[in-house]
Amino acid sequence: MKNILCIFLFSIAFFKVQAQHLAIGQWREHLPYNEGKEVVDAGTKIYCATNEGLFAYIKEDASIERFSKLNGLNDFGISTIAYQPDFNVLLIAYDDANIDFLYNDGSVFNLPFIKEKSITGLKNINNIYIKGKLAYLSCGFGIVVVDIERQEVKDTYYIGTNGTSRNVLAVTEDGNNIFAATDSGVYSASLSSPNLADFNYWNVIFADTANAGDFNMLATLNGKVYLNYAKPDATNTSTDELWIFENNVWSKVTNSQMPQQPKRIHLRVVNNNLVIINNVSVSVFDEQLNRIGYYDNTLYSNAQISDAVIETSSEVWIADLLKGLIKIENNKLSSIITPGGPFSNYVAQIAILDNKVWVAHGPKSTSWSPQEYPIDGFSLLADDSWKSWNKNNAPSLVTNKFIANMSIAVVPGQPEHIRLGSVTSGLLDYSANSFTYYNSSNSTLLPAVGNELQTKVHGIKHDEAGNLWVVNSGVKNVIHVLKTDNTWRTFDMQGVVSGTPFAGEIIIDQNNYKWVNLFGGGGSSSGTIGLVVLDDKGSIDNTADDRKKFIAMAAESTPRCLAIDLDGQIWVGTDAGPQIIYSPGSAFDGDVTPQKILIKQDNTYQYLLELESISTIAVDGANRKWIGTLSSGVYLLSADGQSQIYHFTAENSPLFSNNISTIAINPKTGEVFIGTDKGLISYQSDAIEGGDKCESVTVYPNPIRPGYNGPIAIKGVMDKATIKITDISGNVVYQGSALGGQAIWNGLNLKGEKAHTGVYLVFASDNDGVNACVTKLLFVR
Repeated sequence: MKNILCIFLFSIAFFKVQAQHLAIGQWREHLPYNEGKEVVDAGTKIYCATNEGLFAYIKEDASIERFSKLNGLNDFGISTIAYQPDFNVLLIAYDDANIDFLYNDGSVFNLPFIKEKSITGLKNINNIYIKGKLAYLSCGFGIVVVDIERQEVKDTYYIGTNGTSRNVLAVTEDGNNIFAATDSGVYSASLSSPNLADFNYWNVIFADTANAGDFNMLATLNGKVYLNYAKPDATNTSTDELWIFENNVWSKVTNSQMPQQPKRIHLRVVNNNLVIINNVSVSVFDEQLNRIGYYDNTLYSNAQISDAVIETSSEVWIADLLKGLIKIENNKLSSIITPGGPFSNYVAQIAILDNKVWVAHGPKSTSWSPQEYPIDGFSLLADDSWKSWNKNNAPSLVTNKFIANMSIAVVPGQPEHIRLGSVTSGLLDYSANSFTYYNSSNSTLLPAVGNELQTKVHGIKHDEAGNLWVVNSGVKNVIHVLKTDNTWRTFDMQGVVSGTPFAGEIIIDQNNYKWVNLFGGGGSSSGTIGLVVLDDKGSIDNTADDRKKFIAMAAESTPRCLAIDLDGQIWVGTDAGPQIIYSPGSAFDGDVTPQKILIKQDNTYQYLLELESISTIAVDGANRKWIGTLSSGVYLLSADGQSQIYHFTAENSPLFSNNISTIAINPKTGEVFIGTDKGLISYQSDAIEGGDKCESVTVYPNPIRPGYNGPIAIKGVMDKATIKITDISGNVVYQGSALGGQAIWNGLNLKGEKAHTGVYLVFASDNDGVNACVTKLLFVR
């Protein structure tokens, strides 16, 4: 016992606990929380729903809780929220009509009734009105009544003529009648009706047949029903009107203290006061419609108010579309509460160098032609903190109309110097808050044929010398280069490329050949579906000896993405699964057509993922392939593609969506960053980049404390090293191989038993035994 105690004390002093943000197999989300959408007061906390997520501000200690699929929520994309204080529960309605009950203790109950039910009409939830234990959901087809206490759907009301669907935008009641505001009028029924599910009990009590406006908000204050009518004016621009229903009569409010901003966002009743919210102000009125409180955009800069709750006469909480959650106290700005995250949920591409993760924000479609064109800029994750450059804080992005980013690359050796490609606006060089823009006016880049207002820069890639190779899409000469001396060159593709194709990514193989995928479009012929390969013979300026080649591919195998693996093979993601060019060095010597991957499954042979459209491929430190698809999530395949290790989907993992836009891997940590059409998420993998020798070998966690049963990572070893773990007496308890520069041990000895308390030696060596290293590990059981 004395010896064990000595070893234990020695080891605690000897071992340095290694920092690692995520345990292997863990996920973390990277969502933008700046776009505050709705806010509710839950007593001890304030909930704020954003366009992409949900967070809570804890009043007692000013801490923040983030909620997503990682910690219990069952869906993504919140449409509206409401709080029931008697049951301490937040009702969350999602864009797909799924519903979560989030309780104050963090537990979650899911009610997917509407989401899973076959319904005629719009399947969405516009608003939630709570009365007692009942929640009235304003849906695109009618009203759904939920019993909060029993956690079940109680009834469904189709209130249109002959029981047809109506797009219900808001619900309220005054103790005698229930009211439903729709896009075609206000409906009402008596609460004493024997069957509110019978449309015959519902009547239209207010409509405007001359103007096709929306009756979109309702609130009840002391028996008076307030209605917001979004009435189109002569220019078909909505100008909101406030109406009161009292003593069975509708009357329009003409109070001069009403906000002059024509478009209202919310009507709320708080503490027997009517709260009217638009995007620049929050107004509080008493029962006689005297304004007793007013909070506007003079309280803080660039206000974009979307919702508000009045906690007390001196405290107001505002959901802001630019800043997240705002606290106003005594008519002054008190706090801006925005959990860390990127600026946008659009993730076109990711670049990583020296643990700095750069994200290019832009919606990315299969044809790289987005339907939306935001100026969302780019974001940086460094030291667990996010920083963004966007339309709100980088004016030159707006001035230069740098729209819908498609690609991003970090300058070698300069982790804070990046380049970005835009689908419309050329190339941006950013460093130290300096923005330099390149387009057809100051470079060899050309505007797209047939669309001279757009200079399309898709793929970009630096070579070892630091030159930036650029894909100029929508033109014949698709390959350009920005040299390290900031001069440009282009390469004549006459006779190689037909038409003016859309082009995607560019990679540089071990022979210094440049490869670009062409996927048609741009009014070009079908002959532009395939690959272009360029050999500049190591001399950019001497084009006389350049070699160029076009490799045709079938339309069903349209190449969407490219990657080069650690063996030098090129992986091509197509509309019919991944394909491989096994000998890219022979590109100019013979046939190098990409080959489908034949695998054996269930005693039959078939092509790998042949029914999947591949959107992105990334290679990890163990040469395994992370493959993103357009509709089936992410696959992790063995180095040769013959074995499937994982298949992550939105249904079986925290993935936000099965539509994957890009994947990038931090080579130092093994963290896999996955961009989806709904936002960015990351997964801690078990493989990291390896080297030729040991680089500060570490073990995590170390020491292994009682109760820990997770994987144990041995990092910093040689690529594919042999790993041997022994006890202090030299008895071998584990032997295996590293995944790239990291090995994983499950903590069991060769007999399958848990390792006993004590100090263990970890040995790593290459295949020849020339390079070796050793470290120590402490187990405490």
